[in-house]
Amino acid sequence: MSEKHRKQATFGFGQALVAANYIEVNLDALNIIKGSKGKYLNIKNTQMTGQKIALQLPGFSKAVILEVKTALNLINKIDIVTYTGTVFEQKNSRFVLSVSAEEGLVGTINIGKHVYNIAPTDDFSRHIVAKTNKSMIPRNPANDVVESAAFEKVIQSKQSMTKSTNSNGLVKALFYVASDVSSPYSTILNTVAEMNTILANSQVNSNNRISITDIVAGISLNTTFPGKCIPNVLHEMRFRRGVFDDIDQKLQVYGADIAVTFIKGNTSSNPSHYCRVGGYAQLYGFSNNPSSPPGGSPFAVVADNYATSSGDLTAVHEIGHVLGGKEAIDIRDITPNSPLYARGFNYTSSNNDFQTIMGAYGGECAFNGPTSPYLCERIAKFSNPNLQHNNITIGATNNRDMKSWLNARMAGISNWTGDPLPRPAAPILSVLSDLCYGLNNLSWNAVSTATEYKLYKSTNLSFQNISLIYNGVNTSSFINVGSSTWYLRVKACNAAGCGNYSNQVTASSINSCL
Repeated sequence: MSEKHRKQATFGFGQALVAANYIEVNLDALNIIKGSKGKYLNIKNTQMTGQKIALQLPGFSKAVILEVKTALNLINKIDIVTYTGTVFEQKNSRFVLSVSAEEGLVGTINIGKHVYNIAPTDDFSRHIVAKTNKSMIPRNPANDVVESAAFEKVIQSKQSMTKSTNSNGLVKALFYVASDVSSPYSTILNTVAEMNTILANSQVNSNNRISITDIVAGISLNTTFPGKCIPNVLHEMRFRRGVFDDIDQKLQVYGADIAVTFIKGNTSSNPSHYCRVGGYAQLYGFSNNPSSPPGGSPFAVVADNYATSSGDLTAVHEIGHVLGGKEAIDIRDITPNSPLYARGFNYTSSNNDFQTIMGAYGGECAFNGPTSPYLCERIAKFSNPNLQHNNITIGATNNRDMKSWLNARMAGISNWTGDPLPRPAAPILSVLSDLCYGLNNLSWNAVSTATEYKLYKSTNLSFQNISLIYNGVNTSSFINVGSSTWYLRVKACNAAGCGNYSNQVTASSINSCL
């Protein structure tokens, strides 16, 4: 493997890299099903489950078998499919992979203490698989820990937000991506798929899930946040500065309840560098009354290499904070006997060392990478007193029960912001000739929610090769038609976009002025 590709394979975790190889990926295998009489069929562009995909991973003498459990197209306008599942005969394993023509195959396979990252090379000539020791990933520096958080600072505030009529538990997320993040769509889709898989495996009610409202990616943000670390970016989100000055408008336009920003992870060789923090989130201050209003700015910022590549579920952990979850060692706002107290769960012993999603690294769950392996792994479940991991209950009634918190809260969380702003209806356009050469007066009705109107013309009846001849707030326009006939339509627009065309009218000129 070339030195350039090997450096890419570290994902910023050079000290934790065990091995990296090129890998041959048969993407057609995701489309193959076994039909009648033992025949195999290749069904292109089909989202299917039940496939068994063989991959040769570093450290295995033979190929491992990925068993596909879900296959989803999470954004209708993007041709990318995200797969989740488990590895055959590998206890507590999981994988999430996204496939598209634009970004190739991108994802992670988690087996034991190792995470296997798969991504195309920078030049898309082939794919890389990198084996990383999760326990050796650099920890967050101790002097950057707030309220015992190791991978994030948690900031509490209370602000008002508008209400929507949607309260079905489907929390809508708006995603921003810095322009230097590799594979932005796959990063987001893998995070959402992993989050929803974990919600299901934690026995959270099936209506309580995360959905994607839109992606403001790359060129839309048009920044790499030069010289800024994750805490600085979250600060800008909270105070609506820089590229986030219109974040409230975008939340309203897309009907989003929360917003998450992915930025390029710092790859400093110094593991204690301030910017090595993997994610920050804004934690809400809830009362124990499920009907009470939440407060604050529902935002999180995550480094792309910690999002899913670290295997530590940092992005899911940060979204959990935005949903009101607290860390296992967080003792703020404890209400005795509250069944909804959303703490994580830590368990440490010589043989069973783990914590649930909202667990934090510190105190009873140490994280000493890369100087020595950590002794406490974050498992892919939220705390739930009715579930076990390695025969140990992973929650406590009235104490550590994130599952019950989410079941009680996600309906309200899905009601945090206003309904999506609808695009305006189509106006009704009319034309009146001034009977003077090509002078014509166009007018249309005012449309509710419209903030501007766009008038288009074409010189052919089928309305092709159009051009914009008016853009403004008025509901009329004076035009001077040349020698050819003009065909005209108007659209009403607002922050959500433009609605449909109006009816089409015709304007022409005469050889005199009456």
